[in-house]
Amino acid sequence: MRTLLFLGIFISGQFTVFAQQDAWIYFTDKPNASTLLLNPINILTQAAIDRKTNHGVTIDERDVPVHEPYITQIKAATGITYLAKSKWFNAVHLRGSEIDINNLMTYNFVAEIVFAKSNLNTQKGLVQDKFSRVSSCMVIKPYGYAIWEKMQAELDRMFKETGHQNAYFPLFVPKSLFEAEEKNAEGFAKECAVVTHYRLQNDPDNPGKLRVDPEAKLEEELVVRPTSEAIIWNTFKGWVQSYRDLPLLINQWANVVRWEMRTRLFLRTAEFLWQEGHTAHATKSEAITEAKLMNNIYANFAENFMAIPVIQGVKTESERFAGAEETYCIEALMQDGKALQAGTSHFLGQNFAKAFDVKFANSEGKQDYVWATSWGVSTRLMGALIMTHSDDKGLVLPPNLAPYQVVIVPIYRNKEQLAEITTQAEVNMKSLRAQNI
Repeated sequence: MRTLLFLGIFISGQFTVFAQQDAWIYFTDKPNASTLLLNPINILTQAAIDRKTNHGVTIDERDVPVHEPYITQIKAATGITYLAKSKWFNAVHLRGSEIDINNLMTYNFVAEIVFAKSNLNTQKGLVQDKFSRVSSCMVIKPYGYAIWEKMQAELDRMFKETGHQNAYFPLFVPKSLFEAEEKNAEGFAKECAVVTHYRLQNDPDNPGKLRVDPEAKLEEELVVRPTSEAIIWNTFKGWVQSYRDLPLLINQWANVVRWEMRTRLFLRTAEFLWQEGHTAHATKSEAITEAKLMNNIYANFAENFMAIPVIQGVKTESERFAGAEETYCIEALMQDGKALQAGTSHFLGQNFAKAFDVKFANSEGKQDYVWATSWGVSTRLMGALIMTHSDDKGLVLPPNLAPYQVVIVPIYRNKEQLAEITTQAEVNMKSLRAQNI
C-alpha cells in the first residue's frame, strides 16, 4: 500500500479581500455652528458647559455636532451603510464599496475620504475588524500577534548584538517629572491620559453601579506614558556617576498611550506596542554615532527582514521629536504614493541630562552632563507591512514573517491509512521545526 503525503509549502499567507470597506467622510463645514453657539445648552449638557467654564476652555465650533442634513444625504447614497458620527471631528463613519464611497466626493460638502483599510487587516485574523470597547484601541488577534513576535525577536537580536540590554520602567509618570523637560512635555501634553484617582466605590445614587471615590484623589496626577524619557532619565540619574558607567545602552519593550482622535488600525491608535531605546554617552560624537547606528539597524530590518524598501533621512525642525536636537528616520513609500514614518532615532543632546541632572565624572575627574539618544519602532510597522505587501487580491507575507511556512495535508482513504500517514507527517514536522520552519 502506498502512503500519500502532500506537503504544501506556503511562502506566505493569502488573504481574501471583501468588497466592503470602512471609511471616514470629512465634511467641509458646519453651516449651523454660529447659531448653535449662541446658546450652548442646545449642543452640550450643563455639566459639560460648567466643566469647560471652570477650566477656562472656550466653547467653539469643535463642540458643534456634525450637520444632520449632511448625514441624511450620506445615508441616502447608493450602496452606503451609515455607521456613526464622530464626537470630535466633522466626520461620519460608514461602510461600502470603494467605488460607492469615492462617489461621495461629488457632494460639495465632502472635503476628504479616509479609508480605514481594515479589511486587509482582519481577513486572516490579524486584528479585530473594529476598535475595541476602549476608544481607539485595537485588539490584535493571535495570528497578527505572531507576526509582531517574529518582528520583536529579530529586532531584539539586532539590539543585543550591538550591546544593548532590556529593562522595564513604570507605566505611570508623575506629572512633575513629565514636565521637567519643557519641549518634550509641551509636545506630548495634548495626547496624555492622566490618572487622578486611585479608587472606585459603590454609587449610592445608582445601586449596582460604581463611581470614582471623590476622597481618593491622588496628591499628584500620574501621566500614562506616551513615551518614557522622563521616568527613564530620572532613573539614569542614580545609575551614572563615572565615565566608567558609560555608555549606558538600554531598550524597553512596552505599550504606550497617546490619546489620538483620528485613528487607523495599526497606524495610529490610542494605545500601541513598541520598543524604545534610551542611551547615555560621554561625548556628543558617540551619541550621534549611536543615533545613526540605530537608524541604520531599522533600515536593515525593514529592507532585509520585512522586505519593505525605505529611505533614510533627517526630519525638519517642525517634524523633529519634542526635545531632540536631531531626528533621523526611515520613511516607507506606500502604494497610494504617501510616505509612512516607519522608525525614528533621536539625538537628544544634553537636554534631558540637564533637565534631570544626570552628570558623570569624566576621565579628568571633572563633572559633565551625559549626551543622550532615544529611538523606537512600533506596531505601525505592521501597518507598513500590510500596505506594502497587499493588493486588491489580498496580502502576501514575506517568509521571515509568515507564522506558517509549511502545511502538511494528509491524503487518505480510511482511518488505518490516516494513522500511517500521520506517523510519517509527524516525522516530517519535527524535521521542519528543527530547521525553524
